[in-house]
Amino acid sequence: MIESVAYIAPDGQCEYHPLDDPAVVWQSPDAFAEAWMAERRSDDLGPTWTFLWHACADVQPGVVTVVIALAKAAADDRQLLSEIGAGPLEDLIRHAGNNHELLDEIERAARQEPAFRDALASMWLSSDVPGHVRQRLVPFGVADLSV
Repeated sequence: MIESVAYIAPDGQCEYHPLDDPAVVWQSPDAFAEAWMAERRSDDLGPTWTFLWHACADVQPGVVTVVIALAKAAADDRQLLSEIGAGPLEDLIRHAGNNHELLDEIERAARQEPAFRDALASMWLSSDVPGHVRQRLVPFGVADLSV
């Protein structure tokens, strides 16, 4: 049973289940990233935008893998990397409780994926994010606005 409008299956399939429209399915995080890139280039805030917001807000298992795929797809576009960092990555950290749940996974991705690390460096975190979380992310270029 799907408990969210956004669902990431164990095999990486990404599903968006809007209330009044048919489901949208992307077969993998890479396929989702391609669709997201196409939407962004057309300035269309369609199903990929809404899926990603819900996946981040609901802390769907696999969401960091999806954001890694986005960063890798946008690796040559500094503006899109900034949008990923200031958008979905900040959402993952700022939504209540997420910062503790995903911090190890985010740190691991930052060490292993240069494009993800570049996107992460676009984040600005203030005192509403716990100090220990900010301290762990600052080495990856995250701006700590509380100092």
